[in-house]
Amino acid sequence: MQKQILDFLKNLSKNNNRDWFKKNELVYRSSLNEFYKFVEDLILGIHTFDSSIRNRSAKDCVFRIYKDVRFAKDKSPYKTNFGAWIATAGKKEVSAGYYVHVAPGESMVAGGLYLPPSPALLSVRKAIASDSTELRNIIGAKSFKNQFKELKGERLNSAPKGFSKDHPDIDLLRLKSFIAIRKFSDKEVIDDRFVKLCLKSFEQLLPLNRFLNKALKL
Repeated sequence: MQKQILDFLKNLSKNNNRDWFKKNELVYRSSLNEFYKFVEDLILGIHTFDSSIRNRSAKDCVFRIYKDVRFAKDKSPYKTNFGAWIATAGKKEVSAGYYVHVAPGESMVAGGLYLPPSPALLSVRKAIASDSTELRNIIGAKSFKNQFKELKGERLNSAPKGFSKDHPDIDLLRLKSFIAIRKFSDKEVIDDRFVKLCLKSFEQLLPLNRFLNKALKL
């Protein structure tokens, strides 16, 4: 990935206003086009091991840089990152998938389900309560731990409604998200091998995404 993307985002974080953005719109467009190319490479790479990712273009996956500030305390108009969500069901539907986030000092890849709506969350919890063996094998595998260490996500303070606090899998059932995250340094982001590094992590996410999508009947 070209360094200009990080440079643009760094400058945007210091000048998050419409006047500056308008003056630097050509730099934004150039940086965005570079990010599109990067995401297209990721889509092609993911498709080699996850055939459910098909008929996707970068424009389908990349998030807009413009923030919805109607109910936000922070009224700065622009996000200071480029992000893309590559998933079976696309950005607007609920499914597990692959996420890439590029921002100076905060770049990462992630996957799984982030704060799914109640019906989807209940489906995943039911699948875990029925038999957690598959999920525990996935997150306990050495290859998963090497990339992501552990499954992350906000947790309830007590058992979710309809599940016993004494359930043997209560640690997993209390999760409100089921996500795995790997962070990257700026040096790694601008390295020519960054696409390969992302794809290596994404391939290790495939079993988790399959488990979650199976629970969602996708």
